[in-house]
Order: sequence, then C-alpha cells, then structure tokens
Amino acid sequence: MNIIKPHENQVKIIKGKKRFNYVKCGRRWGKTFFINQLLIKAFINQTKSGKPFTPYKIGIWFPTYKDLDHVWIKAKADFYDAIASKNESLKQIFTITGGQIDFWSMENPDSGRGYAYDRAILDEFAKARKNKEAWQSTIRPTLTDRKGDAWIFSTPKGKHNYFYSLHEDHEKHKDWAFFVFTSYDNPYLDPDEIDAAKNQLDKITFQQEYLAMDVDSNESPFLYSLTESHYGTTPEIDPNIPLWLSFDFNVLPQTCIIAQTPDMETVHVKDIIRLDNASIYKMCDHIKVKFPYYWTVTGDASGRARSGTNNLSYWQIIRKELNLSDSQIKVRPSNMSHRNSQVICNSVLEHKKVLINKKLIELIDDLEYAFTDESGKLVKTTDRGLHFFDGFRYLLDAIFPNVLKLK
Repeated sequence: MNIIKPHENQVKIIKGKKRFNYVKCGRRWGKTFFINQLLIKAFINQTKSGKPFTPYKIGIWFPTYKDLDHVWIKAKADFYDAIASKNESLKQIFTITGGQIDFWSMENPDSGRGYAYDRAILDEFAKARKNKEAWQSTIRPTLTDRKGDAWIFSTPKGKHNYFYSLHEDHEKHKDWAFFVFTSYDNPYLDPDEIDAAKNQLDKITFQQEYLAMDVDSNESPFLYSLTESHYGTTPEIDPNIPLWLSFDFNVLPQTCIIAQTPDMETVHVKDIIRLDNASIYKMCDHIKVKFPYYWTVTGDASGRARSGTNNLSYWQIIRKELNLSDSQIKVRPSNMSHRNSQVICNSVLEHKKVLINKKLIELIDDLEYAFTDESGKLVKTTDRGLHFFDGFRYLLDAIFPNVLKLK
C-alpha cells in the first residue's frame, strides 16, 4: 500500500480526535491524503483476542458523483495490493481482510440508507446542496448499529450553510471535536504559492478558500468588490486599439457592452447597446455603423445553440456579419458557474484597473442590483434580467482568462 505519513498538523487531529470530528480547512491543506489515512482501517485485520473477526466497513460521501472520482481513483492506486475485489459501477472496494469501502454521492440524500458502517467520511460537506438532509436522515443512522465514528471535512462556504450550523449546534457536545486549519498549515505547501493566490483572488474568496474563514459572500451583492472608484470618465475610443464586444442574447432586449484595453492590466467600459425587439442581424448592423473598428468578441456561450435564420447559431451569424477570424472570438464552450464567475469578477475588480463610464446608468444599475441568494446563486427575476450585468461578467472573464477559478 502507498501510505503517506501525516504532517504535523494532521497528527494534531489524530491525537485530539473524538467520535465525531469536524475539520474545516483551507485548500491544499492535505485533506485527500488524510482521508486515505482514515481508509486504512478497512485494510487491517480487526481480530481481537477472544472475539470473532469483524470486517471493518467505511462509507465515504461526496457532494456529487464527479467529486468522488478523484478519491476513488487514488484509493484504487494507493491500496492496489490490498484490494481483493472492486465494483466499478457501484463504487465499492473489498479488502483482503474482509473490509469494505463504499463511495456515495450526496446528490441523492438517501444514498447509503440502510447500510451500517464503522466509519463515515464526508468530503467537502459544505458544497453538498442537501448536506443537512443527507447527514441527519441517512449518514448519521448508518453509524448506530456499529457505534461508528464520523469525519466531516470541508472548506467553508459562508454562514448560510449547514456545515457552519453544525459547528454552532454541536460545539459543546463532548463527543465532538472541532479543528480549523488554513492552507498555510500544510508544511509541504510552498507559502509563496498561497501568497500568489492572495494577489490574484479577491479578499473574501481568499479568506474563505485559503484561510478557512467563515466569511459570507452569499446573500450579498454579487460584485462585492465594486466601489465608486470604478466609475468615472473613460477616454474616447482609440481607433488603434481593438474594441471588445460582449453580447448577451435576448429579444427584449439584445444587448452588447463596448470596451477597450489600453494595456494588459486595464479595461475601460465605454458604451452599451440596447435594442428591443431586434434580431442579431440588426445588432451587427448597428455595430458596423456606430463602431466601425477592429473587434474582439465574447459573451453568452449559449449563443452556440440558439438558432437564427438559416439554422445558424448566434455566434455563427456574428462571425459572418462582422467578418471575424477565429482569433477574434473569445467564447467559452459553456458558461461558467455563477460562483466561479463571482470569483473572477471580484478578483479583477480588486487587482486590475477597471473603469466604467459613469454615464452608463443602465449598466451601473445592473451591476449594483445583482445579488446572490443564501446558497450563492445569482438571483434573476422576470423584471430584472440583468442582461448588461451578464455581458460585463463575460467581458471580464474573456479579458483576464488567467484569474484563479474555484473547482
């Protein structure tokens, strides 16, 4: 077996553990390696003097099926010579000592119901949307028959989350132990790399993801780093610099944001276009007349699928109508999650030079109105489509593609 020796701060957990263990940690603290340490028990002969052999059974839960793949693959590799058999479809490992490890997703909170375990491991618990239901209704009962222990790991996700509430509700329970470690607490991780992330991410995201702090970007303005300093008088359009066009596709309205980047650290948002009851062809005609420059375009990736006339997508129409080359089109294969988009936008607003023409009242109103609900999801209503806001976040992502993103 490929067993990694725990580092000094992981040893602190081993020494201070109780039946139920809550571990809040920053990114790259070494959680995956520590989970492997917890899995070892399933590979050890549990026979005690005078008692019959009892195979050790572990259930390990992840927020989604996609999340479990990494640990599943690593466990198969690390414990290869101690695995008797495995079931790829059910994600089960059977050990040479009779032990068993079952991998589950919390996407279905009933996953694991009816099983009995000696140990339950919950990875990235705060990320699971139905974590409270999964823990209370399914996972905790699996430990009753065999009086098992539990290990709950996660990077925090704000205060409107059951991971946070679990700490608050059980802090004084004698059978619970609570541990908090930042990314800096991994002695094998170069602190300069963490500092580099600090210089790219916005303050709130860095505090949450690397310092394991319970800061809350949820149920708050989406652009919490946006300030009055980002509004002002932008320079006139420079005909020697390409124009950025960022599209959001709708009928009511069709919208486009016009910007320029005078250098690699700066973006000036100069103008907006709003056309009601207009086709994408009319939008392109409007751009050719009002902004007859060299363009780089970005925007809503869903425009790849939306059909215009002649069965062409919006992006195919834009490419044809504006006579664009491949290098002039900077559009993702699919739109990123709102959370990743929020990280990028706020990191850019903090660390780059963003100036928005103060006369663009409709855009500014969208930017200041956009907020997230308690789960961190962008809130949209029928009367507030936030079309200029969407164009703005697509724009920042395209101009600054190397800003750190979350998994």
